[in-house]
Amino acid sequence: MNNLGRIAFTIIFTLLLTSCSSNDESQILKPILIASEKSLPHSFEQIAENHGGKQFNVERVSTIEALREMWNNFKFDSELVEVDMTTTDVLFIGLYESSSCPYNIQDIIAEDNKNELVVKLDVNNNNCTADQSPRNFVLTIDKTMEVTTLVIVDGSKEVPVRINNN
Repeated sequence: MNNLGRIAFTIIFTLLLTSCSSNDESQILKPILIASEKSLPHSFEQIAENHGGKQFNVERVSTIEALREMWNNFKFDSELVEVDMTTTDVLFIGLYESSSCPYNIQDIIAEDNKNELVVKLDVNNNNCTADQSPRNFVLTIDKTMEVTTLVIVDGSKEVPVRINNN
């Protein structure tokens, strides 16, 4: 093969390789769940966003003082979890769930190009009661993540919830 043939082969091969690569900027994050209890702040109904009859609230804290305050607001029974606030922020997610079908976090996907964090919820039971039981999830995220919206995915429903910075 002459030099011109090698160059042409290299260019075509490179184009084929790059066209097969994924341009999806989403990355699956390991959910770092540091706490979850069946409690919400006393003022939850006043501060929560209403989406189709369901209420959600997401608070982001970036200092140890704000973490302590939010931990107390969410009325945790457990002791405050130690978090390195120099590299991570903490998200407090408040919502209601069916008492017979508690939510689990299936996975978390960062949508950097959309400034979104997608949290996929899962239930282990299909026979759910229609009651509303309080639930919170507390997650750590990288301090450099510039997310403004948390999208809660429950089955086929996607609910965008504004992240409040504290």
